[in-house]
Amino acid sequence: MNRVFLIPLVFFISIIVTACGSEQLFRTTITPSPTIKLTPTSTFTPTSTPTLTSTPTPTPVGGSGRLLVGGLDCDNSSNCTPGIYLYDFSTHQTSLILDSYFLEGLSPDSKKLLVSKVKESANIYESFGELYITNLDGSNPVLLSPNFAHSNAWGELNAYWFPETDLIAFRATENQKTQIFTIPSDGTKLFRLTQSPIGVRIFLSKLIDGELYWEEGSANYGYGWRRTKLDGTVTTKLENWDKLKISTNGEYMAYLSTISEPGPLLQL
Repeated sequence: MNRVFLIPLVFFISIIVTACGSEQLFRTTITPSPTIKLTPTSTFTPTSTPTLTSTPTPTPVGGSGRLLVGGLDCDNSSNCTPGIYLYDFSTHQTSLILDSYFLEGLSPDSKKLLVSKVKESANIYESFGELYITNLDGSNPVLLSPNFAHSNAWGELNAYWFPETDLIAFRATENQKTQIFTIPSDGTKLFRLTQSPIGVRIFLSKLIDGELYWEEGSANYGYGWRRTKLDGTVTTKLENWDKLKISTNGEYMAYLSTISEPGPLLQL
């Protein structure tokens, strides 16, 4: 029988979520946002030297009233082209940032994008291409991998920028197998984290006690979950774990497990 387990995690991190949708979006002319100049204000007292108060730090996406969206622009023949768009809630304008690119993620400070450009489709489940870091407006691209593996399923994690380490983890092909690689945000010191003889299907967007959880398998079928330390030295097989998921707030994991004996129902 299948049993659902919930595992509380011992710490919390905040996760920046970007919105990705499959709705049809129409290209519009890109309108650069005006530059906001901030000047410190002074607080005076009658008998003391004026002191400067701290200057607020603007956030390009978070708290700015703008929404970053990865979507598809489809014609009447269902031929779709990916694109990355910026929607402004105050003007109700949608601006195209990058044409023919997929939005893969956002930096912890909301100032950089992780984007990919698909070069070829291996099958209906997976495509291969290039992974880049760019500025928020799509400028100054830095190539991270020419062999990036992009899942064609909406909602699947292909790359993630971990805020606690400033490392970017992503799937890429090597010797015709998909593995997990890590790289710092400056694009140096590329490191292959996994050495699976089958390949890596998906991984979780959270480090748990310094380990990354991932599922071994092909693009459309999983063969079991593993966890690996970030230095690649130790990989542990998680026996009878299936369909592992993490909660939105990052505090719980849930998975299915097959057991040989019936047990009591768990109240959630």
